[in-house]
Amino acid sequence: MRERIPDMAKAQSLVEASTQEMKYIEKLEVTEESAATIISRIYECFRRLGEALLVLQGLDDADHEASINALINLHVKSTSPVQVLSNLREQRHNINYKGFIPSITDLEDVISMKKTLWKPILEEVKRRLSQS
Repeated sequence: MRERIPDMAKAQSLVEASTQEMKYIEKLEVTEESAATIISRIYECFRRLGEALLVLQGLDDADHEASINALINLHVKSTSPVQVLSNLREQRHNINYKGFIPSITDLEDVISMKKTLWKPILEEVKRRLSQS
């Protein structure tokens, strides 16, 4: 990762893009055919939030793992442990690069995780943005 000047505008844009996309994803029909797309896009929304945190710290060119770790290191209250985001990263990697075809059960698990983690993480990222 390269150190740079913190970029509030980029961080804000990443948060807004994630929020907008998540709203769209929530409208998609849950089917076996949509499972891979929905899982990948939910992951990407979380990843962008992590990237926003890193950009806010002046860190750029982060890989996916660093972005997800930035979220894992947040202290948010949720019924799901934030560490499950590592599993989501791995699952998305398997979908995109190994041809894994997720089941409806896999998708339902990710949607359940999203329901418990999205709001607290989003709120914490926005709080940090407002403090910068």
